[in-house]
Amino acid sequence: MSGPDVPKRNKESLQAQQLAQTIKQTAIQRDAVTNRLLSSLLEGGSVRGFVEKACELAKIKPPKPQETMAYAVYKLQKLLEFPETDTAHGCDGQLGPYTFNALIRVFPILDPHRRTEVQKRAQEKRQTLARTAGLPTPPITRAKEKKPKATVEREPIKPSDTVYFGDSLTHQYARHILSRSAFRRHKNKDFKIGRWARTMRKRMERNLDYYASKSAIVIGAGTNDLEHRSANAIAGDLEAMYSMLIKKNPQIRIVTLTLLPYPGNSARNRKIQAINNRIRSFARKFPRNFRLVDMHKSFVDAMRSGKKMLYGDRVHMRPKASRAVAQMIKDTLETGSHKKIEEYLS
Repeated sequence: MSGPDVPKRNKESLQAQQLAQTIKQTAIQRDAVTNRLLSSLLEGGSVRGFVEKACELAKIKPPKPQETMAYAVYKLQKLLEFPETDTAHGCDGQLGPYTFNALIRVFPILDPHRRTEVQKRAQEKRQTLARTAGLPTPPITRAKEKKPKATVEREPIKPSDTVYFGDSLTHQYARHILSRSAFRRHKNKDFKIGRWARTMRKRMERNLDYYASKSAIVIGAGTNDLEHRSANAIAGDLEAMYSMLIKKNPQIRIVTLTLLPYPGNSARNRKIQAINNRIRSFARKFPRNFRLVDMHKSFVDAMRSGKKMLYGDRVHMRPKASRAVAQMIKDTLETGSHKKIEEYLS
């Protein structure tokens, strides 16, 4: 075998071997991260049990009881074709939200909510068959009721301790939140007209210490990618950013915005809804970190009631709408919730 690609392949192979060795050497620390991130996603389920089940479905040798999980997670990430990089969306041997969601998409049975439904249907089927055969019906085993988690009271977040990360829509509402000098300082740095979600992800990777050091971050992205990229790719970039932030700072609060509707284009709206569903799903899995501002639902409701929310380009907000969104975000940061957008428009 010869040719210009050979040195490149040899270099990539060497990098993969070095990464695998690093993961084995730091497996205990990586397992600690997996246990912390995955336990909240599984809502009390077994982290090791999840990894073992994923390995079984992927036909990968699961870790033995006395072994660490990191190398098995690394092999799962390789199977998912993650890049051979030691990052939150690469083969880092740590099973966080990004890897979890990717595994669920490939093996839906791993979803803890879906497993509960499957078990319930199987129990009901066994009861029906027993009744038909005139046999005693087996009892339905009910899952133990979980005690509600204690809510954590949080102090309101000051706008000065929050970073606004996004595109031209962020540019529109941030001017109503930040002071004039702060707006000029962050413009074209944290929010920039025309910025793609993919560009934002790469910027966050380079400047993660800065973004994760804040008490809160407001993220709105994906609109500029819609014409050129799939819903899965766009949502994947958003999930990668969320995962990086939570992994770096488990206490950070993320205010995430859903994408706005695009009137008169059903194909584009289907893509928007697919992305928004992924955003909502991710936010539900990390209630301590996330506060959702569902701009899509708010704008749909307002437009149905006759409010003019968007300019003729069907992308950018009219002044009253951008001021209303700014107030929704401010209230969400201060109190954890907001009123209906119509109340801010009046």
